[in-house]
Amino acid sequence: MGTGVALDMGTSMTRVFYGADGTLWEEPSVVAVDASTGQVVGFGSRALPMVGRAPGYVVLERPVHHGSISRFELARRMLKSVLRRGRSGLGKLRVVACTPSAGTAIERRALEEVLFAAGASEVAIVEQPMAAALGSGLDVAEPLGQMVVDLGAGKTEAAVVCLGSVVAYRRAPVGGDDVDAALAAHIRTRHGALVGRDVIARAKLAITQDDPPDRRSAVGGSAYDLRSGDGIRSGDGIWSGDGSRGPSVAGGPADASQGEAPGLPGIHVVGRDLSDGAVRDLLLQRSEVAGAMAPSFASIARSVAEAVTDAPGELAHDLLKGGMNLVGGGARSRALGRVLASATALPCRVVDEPERAVIRGAAVCLEDFDRWRELLAATSP
Repeated sequence: MGTGVALDMGTSMTRVFYGADGTLWEEPSVVAVDASTGQVVGFGSRALPMVGRAPGYVVLERPVHHGSISRFELARRMLKSVLRRGRSGLGKLRVVACTPSAGTAIERRALEEVLFAAGASEVAIVEQPMAAALGSGLDVAEPLGQMVVDLGAGKTEAAVVCLGSVVAYRRAPVGGDDVDAALAAHIRTRHGALVGRDVIARAKLAITQDDPPDRRSAVGGSAYDLRSGDGIRSGDGIWSGDGSRGPSVAGGPADASQGEAPGLPGIHVVGRDLSDGAVRDLLLQRSEVAGAMAPSFASIARSVAEAVTDAPGELAHDLLKGGMNLVGGGARSRALGRVLASATALPCRVVDEPERAVIRGAAVCLEDFDRWRELLAATSP
């Protein structure tokens, strides 16, 4: 009997669900390469500590850019070791892989070829918005308009699904990485200092004033039972207009500065002074952090609002009642949720463990392949 895995290879994280034992493996989508020799010296969490510490010139490379594979060989080498664990003996290995809805035929074929080269026997492609909807606990086969917004590191996808199809879709090449870059550029220009990626992440988390992320979502390799607890299903938290959890519709001005609460102190970060190289402690005002993130938030909100506009008018009532289901790492940002709610006049529901919604949906397709076959495009080498 063949075995199978579900794969969500994103810009920042790669997640793999192993059907044999129901566990989820996740690692950063990065590869450490010795720039002097071109040799790969580490993957995922093992690659991160090497930068700046390993001998030679070790640099981090990302096989995925804006949600699509851009470095074929690096992706193949990373996935080869990942898929090896999913194979049982000499049995065939089926892979259910996620891809953006707007992906071109060339991009999809590139993903298939990478997986075949990495050891897959059969590849079934599922569109990420559909996987996100399934992973959010939605019944995509219903004659009901339901909206999913995937706020990833390299891109944003907004889709309305109905009767097993995507009926409205918008994709923007803007995501969490762009927010990070804008904040880093602001600190460099305004304060004359360079700050690290981890510092930016903490500052961004502080301005969102959200609940701390699940410890299992921290950067670094981990594996756990995806079938335990609530299993494949997701939660039902909803962000209301004031950022609290509740059933009301979010609203307010479409301004990222809504993430700032009165009376809260500034954000302390550590950076390196560009003038003399000294280490400095910087105090960032929450309003300036929010202002630096605002242009990226506005671009994301514009694409989401266009997806709502593109949806058939017959689904307007469904969308107003059901709102948006936010998935991806950006879903944890309360400030971004408010911007999206204001731009669309729809309530925003943050699903349980939003970073894992897409892989949960892919796991649903893998475990009940015959039921969801119509959603998948399966090919063999």
